[in-house]
Amino acid sequence: MAHRLLINMKNNISLWVGLYGLIILSTGCERLSEGVVQEIEFPEHEPRLAVSMLCNWDSDTLVARAQSTAGILDADGSQKQKEALFTLSQSNGSSYTWGGTDDWQNGVGHVFENPGLEEGEWTLTVEAPGFESVTGLQSTPPRIDTLNGAAYPVAFVFTPLEPEVDEWPEENKIFVRQIIEVELTLPTRDNAQDFFLLQPTIDSDAVSIEEYAEIRVDWELDQDPRAERLSLIDGLLVQEVAGSIGLESITLELEVEYYGENLEGYEALSKSLQVVAITPEMAAYYVSLENIQNPSGFSLFSEPLLAYTNMSSGYGCFGVYRSIALPL
Repeated sequence: MAHRLLINMKNNISLWVGLYGLIILSTGCERLSEGVVQEIEFPEHEPRLAVSMLCNWDSDTLVARAQSTAGILDADGSQKQKEALFTLSQSNGSSYTWGGTDDWQNGVGHVFENPGLEEGEWTLTVEAPGFESVTGLQSTPPRIDTLNGAAYPVAFVFTPLEPEVDEWPEENKIFVRQIIEVELTLPTRDNAQDFFLLQPTIDSDAVSIEEYAEIRVDWELDQDPRAERLSLIDGLLVQEVAGSIGLESITLELEVEYYGENLEGYEALSKSLQVVAITPEMAAYYVSLENIQNPSGFSLFSEPLLAYTNMSSGYGCFGVYRSIALPL
């Protein structure tokens, strides 16, 4: 009898607990259905100049771009500043100015032709109607070369492995996969920190619409501590680190894939490894873009990631680089 009463008491308690839970749930749902409105005031944004000038110092043209920043409530968004003027100057008095509508090219930016600029430290000053002028500073990286006796030489050894060829007779095509082993020694300076980008490329203009060709760093390769993968360029950022042997004997593997009619088409591909000497500021800019594109440890309530800038306005980057192409 006691046992049956205990069971009934348990059943009654469970019933009341269940009814109480339903009452709470229905009340909560009613409140949720009414909605909660909380107004958030966005801070006012003062438009500034955002400047982008990432240039090959040895090129016959330099390109700069300027646009206005915009707040989240700005319906017009960011605007290109076609009347912007750009000035590169040195402390010795050298100064070059270009820009305005005369030097503007749609889809490109403001073009400075045949600059022929010297080595050293340069200040970029940008002015546009209605904005405060902004400045950025860069020191040219060393000119790299593969020639014997060059001041900053690049030594390399490429070892192509035997290509794997699969025939697809039903499509009258072949698929080729080849690994190219690479060993590089890059120059370093005692009084400066050197950074390099390594980017494998294929001349896409020589690939027909019926072909497919791609080259990339083998992502399964164990990473050298001196090399950081940058997915946004499908390549590597290389720098000297403490305890390393400079930038000697950097090894990596490149993977080439080709889909086309025959092996002759694959052998005709123009493949190269771009070795790019960049400044520390340009390296910081690329790393910040990589972190924005591929964030690690993402949290819903974490602060937004911002791109690195060396412009006084707080937006944009002035970067200088030099490059050579090593045929594969």
